[in-house]
Amino acid sequence: MNKILKQVISILLAIAILIPSGLFAPVTEAASSEIPVLLYHRIVDTATNEWTDTSVDKFKSTMKYLYDNGYNTLTADQYVNIKAGVEAAPAKPILLTFDDGTPDFVTKALPVLDQYDMNAVAFIVTGWIGAGYSMSHAQLQDLATNHPEY
Repeated sequence: MNKILKQVISILLAIAILIPSGLFAPVTEAASSEIPVLLYHRIVDTATNEWTDTSVDKFKSTMKYLYDNGYNTLTADQYVNIKAGVEAAPAKPILLTFDDGTPDFVTKALPVLDQYDMNAVAFIVTGWIGAGYSMSHAQLQDLATNHPEY
């Protein structure tokens, strides 16, 4: 998926979240318009900040719970389409989001998501790429090439 298409999908997702769903007449009625969202910032070995850190063990146990209990993780496209009424929601839909584009998404979260065949949405701060605690250009290119669903 090219860079422009990813930016368009991110913008559409943000719009879908911010605009009240009653403004658009749904094409199909989803089973429930409520879709839980789990937001993550950093997946780390030892959580030291309760607002931004989730330990690897806690993340693994949460993903195992979702998998064992039949939750269906959504892609950005699915979420937008469901909220717009274009697509029916699967049973037990849930959206996993990762903010800021920190490298632990690739090193810690992605292996677990792959293990359970889960989808997620990564929100990248473009001004942070390659600087400070953010993914490098190479990590983002690898992610785009080998995991375009994120």
